Amino acid sequence: MSDRSAGSATVWALLVVLLIWAAGAVGVLEAAGVQVRHHAEAAADAAALAAAAGGGLDPGAECVAARRAAARVGADLVGCVLTGPYAQVSVSVDPPLMLRWAGRIEARARAGPADTGTSRAAS
Repeated sequence: MSDRSAGSATVWALLVVLLIWAAGAVGVLEAAGVQVRHHAEAAADAAALAAAAGGGLDPGAECVAARRAAARVGADLVGCVLTGPYAQVSVSVDPPLMLRWAGRIEARARAGPADTGTSRAAS
């Protein structure tokens, strides 16, 4: 073995270990991002359902209900629009510290009366 290649296996092994650690870090960041996005979507769903529960009779009270529902799951209500019995809300969630550089995560949801699936017979 020549003096020029002495210790090169150690350097290559360290590079491989660093590459594996970097891939693991990227995987952890991606999983955290997906988790925050799902949390924001669930918070938006909860807020939309809370707003639509009133049937559109008092939009002010229904948006307050949406704000409370979003706050219960750690989200902030960003927007609340009621069109008749239909509610459309948007919420934002703070990501974990390691993802703060990405900014707040926003999600939107709509809710309203269920379609009963019945059709009217043509006469």
